[in-house]
Amino acid sequence: MANGDVINDSTSWAWNISIVPLVAFFVLFIVQLQVRYDEKGINYRFFPFQLQYQFRSWEEMEAAYVRTYKPFSEYGGWGVRIWHGKAGFGYTISGDKGLQIVYKNGKRFLLGTKKQDELNSFMNEVYKKGLVKDVADNSDTKDRY
Repeated sequence: MANGDVINDSTSWAWNISIVPLVAFFVLFIVQLQVRYDEKGINYRFFPFQLQYQFRSWEEMEAAYVRTYKPFSEYGGWGVRIWHGKAGFGYTISGDKGLQIVYKNGKRFLLGTKKQDELNSFMNEVYKKGLVKDVADNSDTKDRY
């Protein structure tokens, strides 16, 4: 090939343009927030980005309650979110319902859910056993958290 020859690389450029949206769609399709609750605490992961579950015990928590949140104004959207100010850290996929956790050190963490009724039922059992405080019914206390 001579020094001034131009290579027509439009085929690879077009291929790259078409593959990027496909990969993005595939990643969005398989992304899942997987959460397991039991009497010891909460196990969660943001699959496929986290392969191992993260564990948080009820003993680490000052309070936990199911609430409606504002994805954009509180967290800047959906996904793994670190937000400055009162909102704290959050794992959200879609929707506007989640389990708000307040740790004993004052830090906040929100786990989004699409199964609000199931989570409410489970949390009522947790409250009855005294594993963590329920502050959802007491607006004075909830404002502190």
